[in-house]
Amino acid sequence: MTWSLEDVAKTVKRDSKFVSQVILRANWHELDHRNGGPVRFPKDEPTVKSNGPYRIQARAMCFWIEKNWERIQTAQ
Repeated sequence: MTWSLEDVAKTVKRDSKFVSQVILRANWHELDHRNGGPVRFPKDEPTVKSNGPYRIQARAMCFWIEKNWERIQTAQ
């Protein structure tokens, strides 16, 4: 199953901008598919802002969210 940015936002009860900037881009080394993570970022360089779609492996991302729940919920 593949999630969109909005699917992740619903899961963590935050808006899409927060998910993109504070969760995905802030942790791109860990989450990028080229490093074994569950996220294919919209551009080759995850630090570049893009409106393109994210492709996120749902189960692997769900596991990552569970493992990092406290860090996600306390992030500003």
